[in-house]
Amino acid sequence: MLDFYRRLIKLRKEIPALSCPDKTKMEVTGMEEEKIIFIRRWKDDSHVFMVFNFNREESSFNVSFPEGVWRKLLDSSDGIWNGPGMISPDGASGEEFITMKGLSFAVYTGEGVL
Repeated sequence: MLDFYRRLIKLRKEIPALSCPDKTKMEVTGMEEEKIIFIRRWKDDSHVFMVFNFNREESSFNVSFPEGVWRKLLDSSDGIWNGPGMISPDGASGEEFITMKGLSFAVYTGEGVL
């Protein structure tokens, strides 16, 4: 668990979009019934897109990734964090149908994002 928090802190320090608390550079949307939240944050050329599944069960749903190419940085359900094993995609662009483990989240970084 300590390594997981160290990784989160490292991401916050290394990625300007995560270290900038400016709420004008953040978009939050979600799907209430499915208990899914999407958060997009940016600062200059740094962009992150996070997907949170607050449902206790595994969930499959459509995600509209912002324009650009997105690469996964972290999945909280990964076995390295003692999770049940990750199933979220390693990369994405545009509209994607994804599946996530229950009570998990994934962090993506964007390239070529406008």
